[in-house]
Amino acid sequence: LSNPEHSKLGGGWDIVQFHPSYNYEDFVRGIQVSTPAGGGSPTYKTVNRILAKMAGAATLNPSKKYVLIIDEINRANLAAVLGELIYALEYRGESVNSVYSIDDSSDSGYELKIPENLYIIGTMNTADRSIGHIDYAVRRRFAFIPMLPRLEDIETYHYLNSTGIEAIAKALFIAVGQLFVADPETDHRNHAKTLAPDFHADDVQPGHTYFMAKSCPELINKFVYQVYPLLREYYKDGILVPSDKRVLLPEISVTGRTINGITIEPLMSPQKLLEKLTLLCPSKQETPPNQAKNGENEVSEQNDNTKDDDKTD
Repeated sequence: LSNPEHSKLGGGWDIVQFHPSYNYEDFVRGIQVSTPAGGGSPTYKTVNRILAKMAGAATLNPSKKYVLIIDEINRANLAAVLGELIYALEYRGESVNSVYSIDDSSDSGYELKIPENLYIIGTMNTADRSIGHIDYAVRRRFAFIPMLPRLEDIETYHYLNSTGIEAIAKALFIAVGQLFVADPETDHRNHAKTLAPDFHADDVQPGHTYFMAKSCPELINKFVYQVYPLLREYYKDGILVPSDKRVLLPEISVTGRTINGITIEPLMSPQKLLEKLTLLCPSKQETPPNQAKNGENEVSEQNDNTKDDDKTD
């Protein structure tokens, strides 16, 4: 396994990310081409890929648990990637024949099986409309657990990290949420008028990790350069619909500071949006003691790069 140190914990784990070009030969078993260092003709050898490797390790160690995490599982053509293993996912421990033999000397070289102690976890973003839906035959082999945008997770993050900007993060989250649902705090069932009727808020509302940051400038940068462009794409794709030719972000109010007039349509320049939202940030005198002690302040952090975020998972 590519994470051997984790085997010391009593099992093993690994992670792989799917993409539209990912196929069976990348995931299960395929042909590897090797060229001798000193030159000469290339050689071709059938090798196990990550799933077959982990299935083999788990079979040899039935008392241990193995976990394979597939990130962006819905970005590949799952039926093509899994092939005959769609059957093996449902009937654990039963052999299926691969199209490739790992041992040409016997028919058993074609066999593959997924043991009970190999757990496969897939993550997917329902907002990704560039890829197709998951094949129903594959879907039946998995249990689906929604991970919806939650205000409580934002509160917990800012409390544990003592950021001092919880109120700002919550206000931004609620303002964005009101474009999709009637009340992001209490009512996720009734959709907002700005959400097109063909879409469900659970599938497209931006996730809570966009609103997790350790400083106010970092939070504002995330909003300006990640959340706002996403909302613009939603408008252009017809997910958000205008009222009187405008899509207006609801009023943002935090401890006496109120920001309004932020439009998704018409487009606002990043600099203008940045200037507006920076007014929400506390001044130096209001900086929490733990931030001041670390030498953090609004001026020095405004050039921070934003970090990678999850979407609605």
